[in-house]
Amino acid sequence: MSIPTLAVVLALHKAGHQEEAERGYRAIVAATANADAMQLLATLLHQRGESAEALNWLDRAMPHLAQRDAAESNRSALLLALGRHDEALATAIAVLARQPGHVGARRNRDLARLALARAVTDLITRVDAWTAYLADVATATDAWLEYGNALQNIGESEVAVAAFDAAQQAWVGMPEVASAALIAAHFEASATTASLAARARTAAAQYVQQAPSMMTAGERDADTFGFYSPRFGDGPIASLILPVLRELRANGVRIVLYSGVDHEPEDARAYREIADVFHDIGALDDAGFLVQADADRVGVMFDLCGHAPGNRLRSFAARLAPLQVSWGDWFCTTGLPEMDVFIGDTVTTPPQEDDWFAERVWRLPTRFVHALPADTPAPSDTVPEQPRFASFNRLSKLTGATSAAWAQILRRVPDATLLLRSGGLEQASLRQHVAARFSAQGVDPQRIEFEPFGSYAETLARYRNVRVALDPFPFNGCVTTLDALAMHVPVVALRGHSVVARQSAALLAAIDRTEWIAQDIDEYIDTAARLIDARTNLDARRMLGHAVPLPIFDVPRYTEGLLGAIREVQTAR
Repeated sequence: MSIPTLAVVLALHKAGHQEEAERGYRAIVAATANADAMQLLATLLHQRGESAEALNWLDRAMPHLAQRDAAESNRSALLLALGRHDEALATAIAVLARQPGHVGARRNRDLARLALARAVTDLITRVDAWTAYLADVATATDAWLEYGNALQNIGESEVAVAAFDAAQQAWVGMPEVASAALIAAHFEASATTASLAARARTAAAQYVQQAPSMMTAGERDADTFGFYSPRFGDGPIASLILPVLRELRANGVRIVLYSGVDHEPEDARAYREIADVFHDIGALDDAGFLVQADADRVGVMFDLCGHAPGNRLRSFAARLAPLQVSWGDWFCTTGLPEMDVFIGDTVTTPPQEDDWFAERVWRLPTRFVHALPADTPAPSDTVPEQPRFASFNRLSKLTGATSAAWAQILRRVPDATLLLRSGGLEQASLRQHVAARFSAQGVDPQRIEFEPFGSYAETLARYRNVRVALDPFPFNGCVTTLDALAMHVPVVALRGHSVVARQSAALLAAIDRTEWIAQDIDEYIDTAARLIDARTNLDARRMLGHAVPLPIFDVPRYTEGLLGAIREVQTAR
């Protein structure tokens, strides 16, 4: 049998006749050990997804090839396909050291860095990986988003704002990017209700432009309340939502829940049990959501998501129900003209800021009510022996100003420790990163205790060893503040300049504990130092353990107010 020439086989390859080309390449290699044929065979196999064999052939050819840089670049691509990202990166960098303008090697280097950044589980290393990637690919919009998320996960939220803004500038017309930038901006010390509202309106306008252009005409039921959230799971937010749903149902309201995440049958069990109807709508587009809400005859639709990931603001912009209410797990105007009501209170949403809301602000005595799970360990009114401050908030809330204030508190109270409990702290590198921030401010790292968040029940039990909970700023806690108070642990809060920066102040004001609300950093430090004292701490615990239900824990009273507000708005429309 005659051996075909390489030119003939290459022509077959280019024409798409892969089987004939493969036979030809293999025949040439068997007869002559031609390195160029080996390289072309490797290319063909890679195109077919057989990258492991392709790499073997390319490695055999490499020592005999004249154009080594091109072959090395191809080798980098094969390593990428095999998931060997470190080797792919090293190979591409070696080519670029010899030929800085090599297009293929640059592409492979960037792809390798992208893959490494996405594969890293260590949070500190992930930030480093994204930093390296973006140093070369500054226009990668999705990378800026992931970089911002990575920064937030290690408590560098202020730096993350710039990353989200870079993504927003590069990715015009994608409202989810504008929403991410809005959420990140809440971590800025300079954030105000006005500045955040401007961002919300910018994002909302994009959702409105992309909303379905359709109308539903079905009959609606004023007693059917729909609730949308992508977070109907077992997380802490359930302590705010489930008690109200139970009470509403006891008052004759039909409950329809729309989950933005498709759940397995056992997931979201508590929500499924309480709902008259539970829909997984993760696979539904916005038009489908509108049709489903119409079929369910929803008279009032509550949005529990706002601009957070998984939002359905396009659906709300097209109007899911005659009355639409922003409530629960959101902390700013949505900016949507079609969102009718925002549930607030006099502290988080003072009347002088009404003009910054697209919605009508309806003020209740407190924005939130809270009920602990039935199996929660009983609170302790005994002062813990160790003077321990604590924060069980996400590490993203540990802004520079917050850590600086907490360092001053620890310097003021030299025998006290600070317990931080958050997801991610199971990683030694992240613990070292946070400890270094306190060390730079004159605090012995040994005084900082770290724990991963663990289960909700374990976290609640841990409050029994805490004297004072410190609220972060400007992005306050909410469930964490309520958890601490429910476990009879006093909370120190700084009153800020936006809804989220006044959340804890509002909760403390609702239980008449305004002396725990600081107006500036100095007062914040003084209040923490005072409350850690054993005698003062005991008095605070006894007050929180008073037999009369505090407004933030009085579910029937809260639900009566919420339902009354809805009925009044319905009557007026």
